[in-house]
Amino acid sequence: MKDQIAVSDMSGQPEFSRFVFSHCQIGELFKIYIPNLIFTVLTLGIYRFWAKTRIRRYVFSHVKVMGDGFEYTGTAGELFKGFLLVMLVIILPFGILPALFAESLGLANQELAAVIYIVQTVFFACLFPIAIIRTYKYLFSRVNWRGVRFAQVAPTFGYWWRWMAFVVAMPVTLGLIYPFKQAVMTRYLVNHTRFGNQSCHVEISLKKLYGAFLISYVFCVLSVAAVGFGTWVILEMVDVAYPVGESMLADVYRTLVFMAAGILGSILLGLSVFYYYAKFISYVGSSLTLGECRFKVAVKPSHLLGFYLMNMLLMAMMFGFSFPVIMYRYLEFISRHFQASGLEALEQTIQVDREELKTGEGLADALDVGVF
Repeated sequence: MKDQIAVSDMSGQPEFSRFVFSHCQIGELFKIYIPNLIFTVLTLGIYRFWAKTRIRRYVFSHVKVMGDGFEYTGTAGELFKGFLLVMLVIILPFGILPALFAESLGLANQELAAVIYIVQTVFFACLFPIAIIRTYKYLFSRVNWRGVRFAQVAPTFGYWWRWMAFVVAMPVTLGLIYPFKQAVMTRYLVNHTRFGNQSCHVEISLKKLYGAFLISYVFCVLSVAAVGFGTWVILEMVDVAYPVGESMLADVYRTLVFMAAGILGSILLGLSVFYYYAKFISYVGSSLTLGECRFKVAVKPSHLLGFYLMNMLLMAMMFGFSFPVIMYRYLEFISRHFQASGLEALEQTIQVDREELKTGEGLADALDVGVF
C-alpha cells in the first residue's frame, strides 16, 4: 500500500490519514523468532539480548512513515553490559545475598527473616519505576527516523516520586484517583519526549477522562457485587440440596459455581476496563502533537476488547509460539487506528546532541520490565 501524508482540504482544515504502515511479514518474524528461541534455551538465557536486538531492528525497520522506516541502533552488547552491571551492583548485594541470609535464619529467627523479606520487597518495588523510565530513555535514544534521533529527557527522580505517590494514593482512594494518575504520568512522559529539535506535547482534561472512568468504575463495582451475591445465593442452594459431608456432589458443584463466577466476573471486569481504555487511547492520542504535526486516534471499545481476546486465544492455542503473530497484530492495529496531519513538517527537523545512556535497560531485564 502506498504511504500517505496528511494534506489540507478546501476549507483549510487539516485532513488526517494513516501515517504508520507496517511492512512486517509473519513468516519473516518466525524466521527470526524460532532461532532466537533455540539459541536462548541453549545458552541458558544469555542469548536473549541478541534475540531482542534482532527483533527490534527488524520491526523498527519495517514500520514506515512517509515511505521511510525507523532505525534501531542499540546493540546486544549494551543490553548485556547493562544487565551484568545491575546484577553485580543491585541484584547480588541487595537481592540474592540477603535472601540466602534470610533463608539461613528461617528456623532460628523467623521474625528477622520476615523483616528481611519485607525490606527486600519494598526496595525492589521502589526500583520498578526507575526501571521503566530508564528503559524509555535507552530505547528512545537508540531509535531514529531519517537519521534524526528520538529522546526521552524526563528527569528520573521526577518520574519516580510521581509513581510512588500514586502507589500510596491508589488504595487510599479506592482507585478513584486512577485517571488523575494516568493524566499526570502520561503528560510527564509525553511532554519530555523529543524528536531532534521537535517536542511532543499533550494536554489532558480530567473531565473527559473521568466521564468514561466513572462509567467503567460503577459497572465494575456493580458487576462484582452482582456476581458475588449470585455466587452466595447459588452456594446456599447447593448446601441445602447437597449438605457438606453427606453428599460427594457438594464439592463438585461448589467448584463449578466458583469457576463459573470467576469466568463471568472476568468477562464483566474486562468489559468495564476496555471501555475506559478505548476512550483513554482515543482521547489522549487525538490530543498529541509533535511540532506542527497533529494526530487522531479512534479506537472503539469493542475493537480493543476483540483485539486482546484474540491475542489471548492465540497464546493459548500456539503454546508460547504466538509472539510473531501478536507482534504483527499490534503493528497492524496501530496502522489502522492512528492517523496524522502535517507530517511534512518533520522534514525540517534538526538533530540535537543529547547525553545518552551508555548501557541498555539492565534494571528492566533484571526486574522483568521488558520491551519486546
